[in-house]
Amino acid sequence: MLFVCMICSIFGITSVKATETVNVYLFSGSTCSFCAAERTFLREIQDEYPYMHVIEYEVWEHPDNAELHEKVKERLGSSSKGVPFLVIGDQSFTGYDEARETDIRNALESYETEEAPDIVQEVIDGVSEEEKETYESQELTEDTSSNDIDWQNIIIGGVIIIAMVFVIYLYYNSKKVK
Repeated sequence: MLFVCMICSIFGITSVKATETVNVYLFSGSTCSFCAAERTFLREIQDEYPYMHVIEYEVWEHPDNAELHEKVKERLGSSSKGVPFLVIGDQSFTGYDEARETDIRNALESYETEEAPDIVQEVIDGVSEEEKETYESQELTEDTSSNDIDWQNIIIGGVIIIAMVFVIYLYYNSKKVK
């Protein structure tokens, strides 16, 4: 045991992950402001929890996803109403505010060193293939669109500026010739 601790400390290993991925499921509504806030929070913490894989199911516009949401709540013994409804392992959270962030972090950290059950996948595995095909999900990835440089607009702007400088140059040179 002492030998394992020494090897871990030499190589800077502080914890051993039991799993490479913890699936986090977000059941949301398309125009729900609390869902949008939770989605933003989950994107912000992706670097802190690289093993977190977020899958989102929109339930207001997709009735099949709403049925999946109900089945998951039943499996978890939850009587919650509404969205956002977040499932991490066998833990679920309804609603979102800043205080909820601590609960989410604690749930993620609890599965950092132990295998997380995947209740939603178990529910999905228990339905027919036809029903599985009706579920519509999307993976939540880091939103970098606000940080991306819009090169196309920069190039167009540069061409416009060069064209304007060229026109001004021609205008002043034509006055000198006369």
